[in-house]
Amino acid sequence: MKRLLFITHRVPFPPDKGERVRAYNQIRALAEHYHITLATPVHDSRDEDAAQLMRRWCKHVLLAPADGRKGRVRGGLAALMTGTSVTERHFHSACLAKLIEKEAKRKPFDLVMASSSAMVHYLRHAGHCPRIMDLVDVDSAKWSSYAEKAGWPKRWLYQREARLVRQLEEDAIVHCNAVLLVSEAESQVLGVYPGKVHALSNGVDVDYFQPSRSTQSVKGSLVFTGTMDYEPNIDGVCWFVNEIWPELRKQYPEATFTIVGRNPSRAVKRLEHAPGVKVTGSVPDVRPYLRTAMAAVCPLRIARGIQNKVLEAMAMGLPVVASGPALEGLETQPGKDVLQADTPEQWQSRLGQLFDDEAYRAAIAEQSRQCVVEHYAWSARVAPLVELCKQLTDVQEQTVSATAPTADKKMDKRRCAHPSRAGTKQPAVLPMFPQRARIKWYIAAPIWVLALAYMFVLVKVNKFHEGQYLPYFGIWNSGLTPEMQNILHMPAMALMMVLVSLALSTVLRRRLWVVLLSLAICIAAAFILEKMQGGVAGRQNRLSDVLIGVTGIALGLPGAMAWRWPHYHDPK
Repeated sequence: MKRLLFITHRVPFPPDKGERVRAYNQIRALAEHYHITLATPVHDSRDEDAAQLMRRWCKHVLLAPADGRKGRVRGGLAALMTGTSVTERHFHSACLAKLIEKEAKRKPFDLVMASSSAMVHYLRHAGHCPRIMDLVDVDSAKWSSYAEKAGWPKRWLYQREARLVRQLEEDAIVHCNAVLLVSEAESQVLGVYPGKVHALSNGVDVDYFQPSRSTQSVKGSLVFTGTMDYEPNIDGVCWFVNEIWPELRKQYPEATFTIVGRNPSRAVKRLEHAPGVKVTGSVPDVRPYLRTAMAAVCPLRIARGIQNKVLEAMAMGLPVVASGPALEGLETQPGKDVLQADTPEQWQSRLGQLFDDEAYRAAIAEQSRQCVVEHYAWSARVAPLVELCKQLTDVQEQTVSATAPTADKKMDKRRCAHPSRAGTKQPAVLPMFPQRARIKWYIAAPIWVLALAYMFVLVKVNKFHEGQYLPYFGIWNSGLTPEMQNILHMPAMALMMVLVSLALSTVLRRRLWVVLLSLAICIAAAFILEKMQGGVAGRQNRLSDVLIGVTGIALGLPGAMAWRWPHYHDPK
């Protein structure tokens, strides 16, 4: 069997969450045709235990601690300082990258597949072989949606995340042989790249999720399932309870609403104050809650990709009322397989009809189950992926056997796939991810000249005698106290910090090193400038003046951290 490296951002077990369910079923299907090596970052001991259970389908399992274990605050600061997205940083693990590289050198892989845009850059460590990137959803569009509804500073953070995640998605398009998304709608959001981007929908285990004849549903009971620290789920259930639930309870006092899912946020927990609302938190199995409910609701106002929660409820023979965004990408007929509601009036009408008409409710439930069995069984959904993998590995084998090793470098120059060239026939093996950024020196050189010129001016100003004046750079006036004179220097020191970091950003890729080196240079400059002042008649060296200068440098630190030099991949 050929070797396949499967990289996931979370351990795909237990399959109790959207991305876990998808990766788990993909691995099960591919394990029949490939020796799979699973590589994944872990966040706690539970992940490590769960990963070991994947050895049933994976020949090797590579695990390493993720940076996300260090906490969200530290991870967020690291992302700001390194110019990466918070998502990517959360799942980053230098140790995992080394393990992948070591395994690839020990015995080359025939194919590598990664799940989630946060894992794109692990692909560069997997060796020179065909690559598949399963983005699942267009996460950059999700962050843009968050930004539209958020206030400052969240808006800025979400916009930054959207921009950086979009860069990861574009990297996947350029450097992978195939990019997968969960629906055609998501493919349209990402962009049209014929032959490169494929829609591979989610499925559902119709044997695991099936109706129970022994359990009777409770009249008037509604259920929502999902991870309850996920922003779209939080927004959806809060909107439902605040806008729909009060009027619904007036008409149906016996109605109940159960919110089932792990890690409920404070906002979700507060919903229990509403009459008839219950928040369960984490549960070992969602099926008992689905079996006893009369209907499932999915009131998401922000949704990306396929909602597994909708498919699972339908597979259980449960009528589902969902918003338009939650149904996007599903091959269902609203009014027949599911019920769609977007406005409060529509929600009241659809739910009231289910509450009042038992025959109608049974008909929708039967049609829901039938729809899922016919269109969403996992065996049928993953078949195109298996075929795609076979095509890529077969083409690679033919290419390797027909091409002399000495021609590799020449072939690499011809094989780079760029979005603008999408639609052309893709080679079996695309060029490796570039290890270094290409610097635009015609932009970088003026920045260096400006930074050095500014520091030269500061040196000259520090040699001024008392009473001389130069706007924006320094002022020496006997009418001002020495402390006030030095406070007026703080903007100059802040500007020096920004300029130095800007210049260093043109040659250093990692923002962390840019900021640390800038701080070291600027603080050293503050000491040197203060030393120079002591050589001017009537002026003296004081440690407090140096501290004031360092404070000015600190004022420029946010500006230094906010800057990110654009790194361009050379498509030639």
